[in-house]
Parts: sequence; C-alpha cells; structure tokens
Amino acid sequence: MLWSLQRQLLYALSVVGIFVALIVGVYFLFFYSTPTCFDGKENQDETGVDCGGVCSRMCVAPNVTPLWARSVEATPGVHHAVSLIRNPDAGAQGTISYVVSLFDAENVLIAKKEGKTFLLPGEIFPLFVPNIVVGERVVARTFVDVTPRTWDRAEREIQSVRVLNWSFDEDRTKLTAVVENYGALPVGEVVVTALIFNKEETLIGASQTRIDALDARKRKNAVFTWPTPFPDTTSRIDIIPRVTPR
Repeated sequence: MLWSLQRQLLYALSVVGIFVALIVGVYFLFFYSTPTCFDGKENQDETGVDCGGVCSRMCVAPNVTPLWARSVEATPGVHHAVSLIRNPDAGAQGTISYVVSLFDAENVLIAKKEGKTFLLPGEIFPLFVPNIVVGERVVARTFVDVTPRTWDRAEREIQSVRVLNWSFDEDRTKLTAVVENYGALPVGEVVVTALIFNKEETLIGASQTRIDALDARKRKNAVFTWPTPFPDTTSRIDIIPRVTPR
C-alpha cells in the first residue's frame, strides 16, 4: 500500500515536472529575449533605458559649451558664423544640435540658423555656419546655443592629418595650405577651416573647404579665397583640418 502511494506520488511529480518544463520552454521560445542595449527596456546593469552600465550609450551627455562665437561678412549682406565648441569628455562622442543667432546693436534678432554636427572625444571643434543672410542690417553680436543629443562612450583616436604650411598670394585674397596625412592608412573627407584674426585677436575672416580623400603619407592643397584683401596687420591665422567622422 505504501509503495503504491509512493509510486503515484512520483508519477504526479513527474507529470508536474514535465508540465513546468513545457511552460518554461514555451516561455523561453516565444516570449523571452536576451537583454540587449537596444530592447527599449532598463535591464542588465543599465542606469537608464538602454544606456549606462554595459551599454555604450550614455544616459547623461557631457556639458558641451561654446568657448566663443563670432560672425564675419563673407559678401555684402551675407555672413559666416564661427564658434569654437568644446567637448570636455575625452571618453565620449556624440551629436549636438545648434542654433546660431545674429543680433544688431539693439539686441534685435537679425537672422537665425539651425543645424546639427558631431563631436569627437575631447575635441575642440570650429563650428562653421556659412551664408547667413542679413541684408543691409549690421551684426553686432553672435550667439550659439548647443544641445547635446545622442552620446556614446568612445576612445579618443589621434588624427593623422595636419597642416604643414600656408601662404597668401600677393593680393592677400587667396590662402593656400598644404595638408598632409602622415598616417599609414588613407582617410576620407577632410574639412579644413581657416580663421584669420587681427592684432586685437578679433576674428576678421573665415572660410572652409573640403578635401575629398587623402591617401596615406600624401599631401594636398586646401585653397581659400575672399572677395577683398586682408590687411598686412593680420596677427594670426589658424588652419584647422578635421577628418569627417564615418
């Protein structure tokens, strides 16, 4: 009698075990998915939804700030705006949206232009916003507001592109810079920005050009032109190459 009861109990436990195994199997087969950094859920050791912890996506972006902002006349009625943007985090990269606003001496808005760009780890980057139409109004102040968007943890890479030398032509309306890729690998598009300052360290000229690609250990010229010549009193010229992030 006791053996019969034990056998029935074992049979019942076996049935329950099989039933539980089936339920677990169906759950894992049809309903369970391995946690990832793209599943729209806060799991693993994430500190937010799909950010922080094991995920490269950052929940809180660095405090990206413009160091200065200026605008210069490109042609009558048209200005180029330039702002030096600093990414303070050498271990993060991401996108920012920006708003460039030009005001007159009475703080009345003349023109506004919006866009977005990408910042590399620890980068100080000259944001160049061309061809802002101002008409006959006089620009007195330039402001740039930036808002970090999507940011990821990333290692800083050394850029293998540099400017070897530059020279003005006799009329001082054309500037030619020699850009070199001193690395062992080719690079894609290189954006080159030229900034010209007077003795008071005020920006008086700005331009930007692109080099489609630059092979390893090769050089190309970056050429900038302006409609009017610059004075001999120019005190500083910064020429900044930047490989476009892929």
